[in-house]
Amino acid sequence: MSRNPVKSAVSYHQRTKHHFYNLAKGPGHLDWATQPNPFRRYEDAPLIYLPPIVSDDSAPYHKIFEENAIAPRPLNADSLSHFFELSLAISAWKQAGDNRWALRSNPSSGNLHPTEGYGVLNAMEGIGDAPGVYHYAPKEHGLERRAELDGETFRSLLANFPDGTFLAGLTSIHWREAWKYGERAFRYCQHDIGHALGAYRIAAAVLGWKLVLLEEMDDAAIAGLFGLDREADYREAEREHPDLVAAVLTQPGEFPKTRRLPAEAIQAVRRANWRGRANRLSPDHRDWPVIDEVAESTLKPDSGRWEQVPPFAASHDWLNAELPLRQKRITARQIIRQRRSAVAFDGRTGMTRDAFFNTLAHTIQPIPADAVPWKPSIHFCLYVHRVEDLPSGIYFFVREPGQLQRLKESTDPAFLWQQPEGCPENLPLYLLKEMNIQREAAQVSCTQEIAGQSTFSLGMIAEFHDSLEQQGGWYYRRLFWEAGMVGQMLYLAAEFMGLRATGIGCYFDDPVHEILRLRGNAYQSLYHFTIGGAVDDKRLTTHPAYPWSCDLVESRFDAREGGAETDACAGRTRPLPDAGCRDWNGRRVSRLGLGLKSFGRIQHQHMEAIDAFLESPLNVVETSPDFSEGEDQIVLGDTLNRRLNAGGKGAEGLFIITAVGLAKGRHHRLLQDLESRGRAVPDVIPLGDGRAFCMHPEFLRDQIDRSIRRTGLPQLDLVILRLPEEELPELDEEAIRWQVRRAFLYLHEECERGRISGFGISCPDWLEIKPRWSGFTLETVHAENEGLPGFQAIEFSANFIHDRAVAGSGKGPSLVERAKSLGLKTIAGRPYRAVVEGEGVLLIDYPESESGNRGQKWDWLLDELKELETRIHLNSMADGRNLKEVLEQASIPSPFKFRDLLEPVRNFLPESTRQLNEVLDNIRQVYFRARSLGEQIVQARLWDPVSFDEMFDTAEQYVDWISQDLKIRFQQESNSRIKSLRERYFPGSPEAIPLQVLGVKWLLDRGVDIVLSGMTRREYVAEACRLLNAFDNS
Repeated sequence: MSRNPVKSAVSYHQRTKHHFYNLAKGPGHLDWATQPNPFRRYEDAPLIYLPPIVSDDSAPYHKIFEENAIAPRPLNADSLSHFFELSLAISAWKQAGDNRWALRSNPSSGNLHPTEGYGVLNAMEGIGDAPGVYHYAPKEHGLERRAELDGETFRSLLANFPDGTFLAGLTSIHWREAWKYGERAFRYCQHDIGHALGAYRIAAAVLGWKLVLLEEMDDAAIAGLFGLDREADYREAEREHPDLVAAVLTQPGEFPKTRRLPAEAIQAVRRANWRGRANRLSPDHRDWPVIDEVAESTLKPDSGRWEQVPPFAASHDWLNAELPLRQKRITARQIIRQRRSAVAFDGRTGMTRDAFFNTLAHTIQPIPADAVPWKPSIHFCLYVHRVEDLPSGIYFFVREPGQLQRLKESTDPAFLWQQPEGCPENLPLYLLKEMNIQREAAQVSCTQEIAGQSTFSLGMIAEFHDSLEQQGGWYYRRLFWEAGMVGQMLYLAAEFMGLRATGIGCYFDDPVHEILRLRGNAYQSLYHFTIGGAVDDKRLTTHPAYPWSCDLVESRFDAREGGAETDACAGRTRPLPDAGCRDWNGRRVSRLGLGLKSFGRIQHQHMEAIDAFLESPLNVVETSPDFSEGEDQIVLGDTLNRRLNAGGKGAEGLFIITAVGLAKGRHHRLLQDLESRGRAVPDVIPLGDGRAFCMHPEFLRDQIDRSIRRTGLPQLDLVILRLPEEELPELDEEAIRWQVRRAFLYLHEECERGRISGFGISCPDWLEIKPRWSGFTLETVHAENEGLPGFQAIEFSANFIHDRAVAGSGKGPSLVERAKSLGLKTIAGRPYRAVVEGEGVLLIDYPESESGNRGQKWDWLLDELKELETRIHLNSMADGRNLKEVLEQASIPSPFKFRDLLEPVRNFLPESTRQLNEVLDNIRQVYFRARSLGEQIVQARLWDPVSFDEMFDTAEQYVDWISQDLKIRFQQESNSRIKSLRERYFPGSPEAIPLQVLGVKWLLDRGVDIVLSGMTRREYVAEACRLLNAFDNS
């Protein structure tokens, strides 16, 4: 190494600065043909799948900062699976159109992920019969065994460490970042190493373990330990740069006194039996010599003994004391797995002053600072935009108090350097200048609005010159690592506060220094960060990380997965009208409730509807972990959390009903995957159509866990066991009765634990089931569970068309009367949907405006179709023939006779939804077969594509018009049937009263305690409140 390493590092840093009119050298454009594969694999290396993680049993997030608050997990395949899942695993898949990409627990610049993870493990059941060196494969969540070690080699390698210690390493593939970012990529690779090191330390803390960076190791030894110096294993594949190795201590005890591994043991590892050849990530590459040069000059040599520096830390008591119970219950895994990088902020969301202080305190906690032996060298220049009770302006956060005086002397002498009002004394935050800094914050971050539209943003200012002079050029990478570790804590803190963060690697270096009036190289800006209220890209869809993922849906507040203010839920009620509510074991509940079955995060109107609901006197909400695959609970939790952060009304007085027992979609696939892995949940009953039914306590526990996690509430008021509808009579009666009894006993235990207040059972029509299941009636279910005080209610579907449950059959009391005689409350759903002559219809009035001129439109349409058919058939082909001749010579009946297809349905009147759909499907299929044939003729270059598209676009419009006409006629006919019933049940009712309102009122009049309605729009909630008032006054 001919060049001075410090000068080389400084030269690289200066060369790769961005300036207002001159960016660091990059590729100029993205060569998508050479985009690197984000997943490294080693061909012929055995892959061991880590155990799937199907539940979240991690401690509350804030507990990881409390010393000895989490008992160490034993080291085994399961805990190792958690360690890698919480640090380097895929956290979700995103998709836009045909493009699909993975997100991970550890962030990365441009989501390019240059970082690779390694482990050196002892023999372990489920992993290997002998010790080994492993590469972590995040796509598969597995370990590739690169080398098998003998027991003596492993013991000598970790002779200076306590039993139960294993090694975790990180390496970088610089090409992955250079492909997009060019010369500046080396910086971003170091950021990513810091993020991953922070993720390692946090993952260890979640498991009750400790982790220490073996800082006395040189890079050449790390390369030997992980096989990076094995030329034959890489051939044409991209090389990996050795970065770090850490010892993970899984048993209680003191930190080791040494931070190195014996050289002779590493030589023994080099001589081991290695397997696997690295895959090539890109078919071609562009060379970036400056990256190779700085990588070589910053290689770490063998260094002397490091003494652990006790990190400065704000009091954890203060960090924890001001947290609402809602946040104290959020699990560590939830926070880590939901972490995302925001792409845009709303420019409105703020945070409280205490939440801001708490966020900063996250970055000076002993964890993850105890993983490294150096004192903090990174400080924050903060641009505060939207923090309550804190003036907007420039602030400085001094993470190493010993630097305070020097920083004052190095910056603008006009700066105030005053601690803001309310700031804890041990939190080294200082106001420099009050001003609106939004424009400047965005400008220095490469004019990215995300830095000015946030709650606050910051630049990380490093003690640059002295650090390199004292330690050497290799320490240049460590400065970026520290920035990445601090960034990791900012990411998690933002999620914990109900916000979202993103790291910014693109910023104008020297203009940042100019804001502070910094001169020379004493301090340098190394990383930017911003936190605020994220704006989600609705074009993207999210998919689970793995088939077995227990967090199958994600949200900006997943791990809050909502976040109701749980300590505010008890003893506080909403102002409910006297007649519009019921007493429910001492609680007042509204008789009209919000059913979230059709709610999801895609529809912004759903959040608006929940907002309106929370401002209304209504207080009953029904959710389910399987309504919209759990999205209903997440949108509820999101809304509650957002309102609480804004100081609004949250979960006070809500009565939460949660339906459990069915698995659909992703949850059903999870059950199937567990079965394929030999870990099947007992007593799962397949129902077809991607559904399953299960009442086993293990399954119910999971559904309750999900519901509490997603809504952020401390307790579910009523859990309803949903029995499958049409399929139930086909199942074994005795088995179902026994399973219901077992489920009720389990739910009774949950009542005693305080996680639920009561439970009930839902069945589509108890009256229908009774004749076929003589032993399964409401009375027998009640008798078998009468000793369980938590059994409180039944749920069923009913309205004034489907009315036998509430009107009775003429042969005895109604279901409502029977339930009340047993002391059970009644809940009815589907007040707007009924069954007419065996088909489902909506209880709504459809417009009849199209009926008057239907005949004229049909005459015009059929004439137009005739003309279109003539144009199609006489269209000249490329060979001189027309289409009619081509079809006749091929003996193919013309599929283009649309008039013949549509004329028979001119006077067709569908009698059911099924018949309507069959006709519509047939029309569309015939049309698409015709279009497909036409496309084949176009591909044969016989038909001009422009003429083809023009004719078939016209034909499609006609087909769509026909379909719409059929729907309107069916709706009108259904509506006429309903109107006759309306007149029978509500003679003389004014037309201005919507049929929905009358349907709900009818149920309430007949004694149903709670009616659930899917009020998916704000105006529907307003109508419901008017109904409640009308009910009071009637």
